[in-house]
Amino acid sequence: MKDKKNRIIGVIIAAVIIILLIVFKQGSVTDSFLKDFDLLEVKSVKHSYVYNDFDGLPATGTYVYKYELNTVVIDTSTWKKIPFDNDYILRYLDLADVEITNGYYVYNEKDNKEDTNYYFDVAILDSDTNTLYHVLHKSN
Repeated sequence: MKDKKNRIIGVIIAAVIIILLIVFKQGSVTDSFLKDFDLLEVKSVKHSYVYNDFDGLPATGTYVYKYELNTVVIDTSTWKKIPFDNDYILRYLDLADVEITNGYYVYNEKDNKEDTNYYFDVAILDSDTNTLYHVLHKSN
């Protein structure tokens, strides 16, 4: 009897988890970033977190994602040259211990009106190493 009860509880828990996954399913951070910044040519590029301190509900913090582009070329004709005179963009990269001396950046122009937090979303290209960084910062 106890074994049957445990199986029923297990099935109920599994069903709840599956329902929650379906209801709250969102694309990966990478997929959203590539779509929002129109960087679909980067889809199959090796990528990794280099900094992440997101915590709490709702999640707030900063993360820096790194994409090693190698031979992939990004059109930066609409991007801005990074001003290296104490620019706050570089402060976020400092968190991840990343140093760039030549590069471009572009902000995510998509406004997230449902989000009541301060929202900072930028793509940064290191022209010397052909490395792309995605910096997302959310705070109260």
